[in-house]
Amino acid sequence: MLRCVLLFLQGFIYAQPQTDYHIPDSFNTVKNEMYLTAEEKEVIRYINYVRVNPQQFLKQYLNASRADTTNSYVKSLQVQLQHLKPLALVYPNRKLYRIAKSWALQAGKLNVTGHQGFSKRARKFSKIKPFSECCSYGLNTGLEIVLQLLIDDGVKNLGHRKCLLSHHTLVGVCIKKHKGYVYNAVLDFSDN
Repeated sequence: MLRCVLLFLQGFIYAQPQTDYHIPDSFNTVKNEMYLTAEEKEVIRYINYVRVNPQQFLKQYLNASRADTTNSYVKSLQVQLQHLKPLALVYPNRKLYRIAKSWALQAGKLNVTGHQGFSKRARKFSKIKPFSECCSYGLNTGLEIVLQLLIDDGVKNLGHRKCLLSHHTLVGVCIKKHKGYVYNAVLDFSDN
């Protein structure tokens, strides 16, 4: 199932210009964060775009794509974005970035997936209490990562989608190499 989603996303992303959306500069919460790579910044920008203008994101990236509209996960995302009210922006946070980076590096080197040791990592790096973590595998561009987590194909509780569209306002994003999937992205979210 993951391979099908990856193939869909890769075909879709390469057909779409990466900068064909407009987020007002006041929504660009990452412009002064020099510790983030350009793609890590793009992940946050796309998260903010879908949160601030879900219907436009739906129109521009899901409805205009070659998405399999018979896929129940794509359908449920379409319905949710049609009715979603705008949400607060997310802001990058260095402590959450360090937590995400530690897992992205470790998971990549060990060739593992999942959220093993999430609570322990959070305690080790700071007093900040992450409430949610999302991991993406095989993708390395902001739009691909955000679409994969929003569609959340095969995840029955839609945990990644819920996290991206939740009340959380702080995020740490890190994209690193992964032995088995080439890339992995870790996103850690919190409210404080």
